[in-house]
Amino acid sequence: MLKACMNATNQCECLAIECPIVYGNLEEQKEACYMESCFITKRALVDPTLYKVTALYLVIFLVGVIGNITTCLVMKKHPLMKTHASMYLMNLAVSDLVTLFVGLPFEVLMNWHQYPWPFPDYVCNLKALIAETTSSVSILTILIFAIERYVAVCHPLFLMKVQPFKRNIRTIIGFTWVFSVLCAMPFAIHHRADYIIKSWPGTDNGIPVTSSKLCMVAVVFDQKLMPTFKVLFHFSAIAFFAIPLLTILILYARIACKVSSNRTIQPGELDITEELQMRINAILCAIVSAFFICYLPFQCQRLLFFYLDNEVILQWVNQYFYFISGFLFYLATIINPIAYNLASSRFRRAFKDIIYEYYWRGNSNGYPRSSFSKYSL
Repeated sequence: MLKACMNATNQCECLAIECPIVYGNLEEQKEACYMESCFITKRALVDPTLYKVTALYLVIFLVGVIGNITTCLVMKKHPLMKTHASMYLMNLAVSDLVTLFVGLPFEVLMNWHQYPWPFPDYVCNLKALIAETTSSVSILTILIFAIERYVAVCHPLFLMKVQPFKRNIRTIIGFTWVFSVLCAMPFAIHHRADYIIKSWPGTDNGIPVTSSKLCMVAVVFDQKLMPTFKVLFHFSAIAFFAIPLLTILILYARIACKVSSNRTIQPGELDITEELQMRINAILCAIVSAFFICYLPFQCQRLLFFYLDNEVILQWVNQYFYFISGFLFYLATIINPIAYNLASSRFRRAFKDIIYEYYWRGNSNGYPRSSFSKYSL
């Protein structure tokens, strides 16, 4: 803060006048003089909190990358895990890896350096496209997997009729990516890197303050787009959160009733097929529960923007709830490997074998003989 403006009634108006006088043609220093007092802070959080958040994100990145890469290796290489269900689980791992490698570094960078946007403008659009695509792919994959589980348990005869369709699982997975990209395109188009301050304060020179360039949703720069964003965010919340969640809950209620009915009719020990079905269902239940818990704050945070008129509450939401929802959003990327290890003894065995072969022995051959069926999960 310049001394000349410390006691001014309107410090920002004073700085808009004094900063150009003090720094003249030194644009970077002149803009910093004004922006540090009259714009958002350079860093998104105060230093002690920022260090802790960055450390947590680093842990998520390391655990997520190692866990999901190993998951892909387990699903792809280990004979125990070469099953139909493993293809869906591997697709979830790939989606998580894309989120970790593309989305998380940007998140950390923006926490440390909110402005100016340092990359080409198209990178802003690409960042939004990838974030929406990967989250949609994960949700669609879980939904399709749940539908298949429902058909397998409740309508096994119908499942036999759609075996040719099931054999084209790569086509189904490809569809989830193509459909998700198409649905994410409007979000990418309506994100942009632009200048918050279009002209130097107090003037109409039309020369933007270069330090005020941010990558944000376009409604920040043009309030006329508010109705468009209201439609987009509500569509995302309904189509890629509420409907899938409701559908999965209904399907699993039906599955639970069917399993309970079978136990009543045929008491005693479970046969191998039924035990396999229950293990697969347990894994999917764990993934679904954790996944939607992590995504709920993210969807709420985006929708609250349209319904909060109180500036104090809205500021709190932007300052704190934004970081909570963002943290849980990335936390979802490490859930799958943890859920597999907790819910599946087969996966734990295969996971240990992969770790031993790839990280200890340095080769991918000679897995120990296992008493588990290769069709087990």
